[in-house]
Amino acid sequence: PDIVRESEPKEGAAAEGDQVVLDWKTDTGISVHKQEIRLGYDPLPWYVSIDEIVGASKGDVIEGSADRPEGETRDPQEASVEYEVIVREVNTAYTYVDLFKRSYIYEIEAMDKAVGDLINGLKERGLYEDSLIIFTSDHGEEFCEHGGWWHGLSLYEEQIAVPLIVKLPGNQMAGKENAALARHVDIAPTLARFAGVEASEQWDGNSLFDAEMMPGNLGTSYVYAHLNFEGIELRATRTKTMKLIKSNENKREFAPIELYNLVDDPGEQTNLAGNADMNEEVAKYVEIIEGMVAAIASDAAEPVIDDEAMQQSLEELEAVGYL
Repeated sequence: PDIVRESEPKEGAAAEGDQVVLDWKTDTGISVHKQEIRLGYDPLPWYVSIDEIVGASKGDVIEGSADRPEGETRDPQEASVEYEVIVREVNTAYTYVDLFKRSYIYEIEAMDKAVGDLINGLKERGLYEDSLIIFTSDHGEEFCEHGGWWHGLSLYEEQIAVPLIVKLPGNQMAGKENAALARHVDIAPTLARFAGVEASEQWDGNSLFDAEMMPGNLGTSYVYAHLNFEGIELRATRTKTMKLIKSNENKREFAPIELYNLVDDPGEQTNLAGNADMNEEVAKYVEIIEGMVAAIASDAAEPVIDDEAMQQSLEELEAVGYL
């Protein structure tokens, strides 16, 4: 459906705070992308200037109100710049972890209301009962759990463990929890399954529900993740109990190999890779990663530049604030 904004987004912004009104249709699917939480949440006390933060010393307590004064607004890009300065350039940033987290929670609450508005809209139009709704996130957020901030710069659980909530047509299996491993690549086959469309052979994932409505991911024994951003190249594999991360040399100075027991150490604080009795575990998970790398490379399509498609992609990225 067409998407109509109540107000035009600021230049370079993703229409922060704007309400999105959908031209509802009963015979189509829609994708809603909420971006406020991703970046630009206001991490500073409202009355504290960036100069005060930059001039702070370790352990300083800066007074200020985290509550937004009624009637006052702040350009979301200004908040983004302040956030960038704090987490990338100020060595006292970790002293503001609680404030960052609280501000992040504010944005989650705002998004929760927006999702509620969407669901209420579906119900008002008689579309909710038969709808398949999948709620997820493309990544988490770091709050100095491993010495870093933001996102896209590590593969620890705070980055790759994301929500995946499925509301089925007819509210089937409402309230049930599937504790098996699930992946983003499972979403497309799940959508195809309920749309009555045959999944492509090129897709790597599996529907999260089989023909008998039983969990379709019980056989997923591990998941794989990778990133290549700002000179950081990481690859990881995770089972229900163990996780290995393989790293290049980079500015985050990660160890080349990190191995964690997620049962005893869910926060990934004790690297077991250096323990002699863990050598077989390390070799097993490194082999999985190398196998995934080889499989991806062997099935990768040859890159093709389509100018028309490229322009459309640029317009879509600009519409959600990436450009």
